[in-house]
Amino acid sequence: MENSWKFFENRDCRYFPCHSGLTDFNCLFCYCPLYLADPCPGTPKTLKRKDGSVVRDCTYCVWPHRPENYGAVVKALAEANRSRSGKKSCREEENSTKSGKKVIFLDIDGTLTTFGGQLPSSAAKALKKAKENGHELVLCTGRTRTQIYPMLRDSGLFSGMVCGAGADVERNGRVLEEHFIDQEHLAHLVDFLASVHARYYLQCRSGLYGTSEIIHCERQMFGGDPGTTAEREKLFGKITEDNEPWKRQDVNKLAYYEADAGIDEIRKAAGDYFYVMESSFRISDRSDGEITIRGIDKAYGMQLYLKDAGVSKEDAIAFGDGPNDFEMMDFAGCGVAMGNGSDELKERADLVTDPIDEDGLANAFQKLGLI
Repeated sequence: MENSWKFFENRDCRYFPCHSGLTDFNCLFCYCPLYLADPCPGTPKTLKRKDGSVVRDCTYCVWPHRPENYGAVVKALAEANRSRSGKKSCREEENSTKSGKKVIFLDIDGTLTTFGGQLPSSAAKALKKAKENGHELVLCTGRTRTQIYPMLRDSGLFSGMVCGAGADVERNGRVLEEHFIDQEHLAHLVDFLASVHARYYLQCRSGLYGTSEIIHCERQMFGGDPGTTAEREKLFGKITEDNEPWKRQDVNKLAYYEADAGIDEIRKAAGDYFYVMESSFRISDRSDGEITIRGIDKAYGMQLYLKDAGVSKEDAIAFGDGPNDFEMMDFAGCGVAMGNGSDELKERADLVTDPIDEDGLANAFQKLGLI
C-alpha cells in the first residue's frame, strides 16, 4: 500500500514491526489512542500487578495497525471526544430535534440533486416539511452563486447559502463575507495549470471564466452540438471568455480537470496559500480537482452563518457526499453522509443514510426528527 493520509508505514523505525502478523502495517497510530477505551475494540490481554490492580497487555494486539480499521479508530475517537465535549450523537439528535430549531447545511451535487441535476421528489417534500417545522435550510456548496440551479435558488426554501466552498456567505439576502484570490497567487496558479495542460475555469461571483483555448477544448471534450452545449451549461454554467484570467480580482475559487499532474504535484506547486482537493464532480479519468484559499472552506462559512443566526454548531446538521464536504462533516453537531458518498466521508460522518436515488435525504430527515 502507498503512504497516504490514512496509512503510513515507517520501515525506518528501529522497532518496526512492533507487532507481528501483518503484511501491511499501519504505523499511523503508533501508540494506540484507544488504550483506555472501555470496551476495547482490540484483543488485549490483562496483567495483574502485585497490588491487585489490572493493566492491559497489548503485545499481541494488531487491531489499530490494520489498514482497514482506520475508519473505526477515527469513529471511536470522535465518539469519545463527543462524550467529553457534550456534543450530541445523531441518535440523540433524533430524539431532540422536534423540540428545537436546527440549521441544516446541504451540499448540492450528489446530496440534494443527482449529478444529472435532478432533485428527487422525496427530497423536495422533505425540505418543504422541515422548513414548515421551523428549521433553517442553507445551501452549502462548492458552486459559486451563479452556478446554483434556479429551481433551488428561487424555491423560497433556503434562508441562505455558503457558496464557493465557503468563500461567499449569505443569510436572508445579506452577504456576510466574501473572499477573493489575490492576483499574485492567481497568476502563479494559472501559469502552473497551463504548464500541466489542465483545463480550468475561474469561479467568480459574476459567473465562470476561461480562456478561448480552454473553452475550445471543453467543447471538444463534451461535444460541440447545440444540444450538448446547452445541457452542459445547464449543469455547470456558461463559461465566458477571458484571455487574461490572471488579472481578475473577483475569483472565489477554481475548478480544473484533465491535468497532466497528480493532485500531490498540484498541491506542492500551488503552495500554502491554496488548498487543493479532488473534485466532487469528476469529469475525466485523469486529475480533476477544486482549488480554494486555504482556511476558507465550508466549515468556515458555516461558522459565519451560525454566528449571524445566533445558533451553536451543536444545533447544526450537515449533509454531504464528497471531498469538499470533509470540513463541514467534522464541524457540524451532526454530520450525515449520503449512501452514494465517498468512503472517506462516511468514515467522518455521524450517520450514513441511503443513496440519493433511494430517498436518502428524506429518510435521514425523518430519522433525525426533522420531519
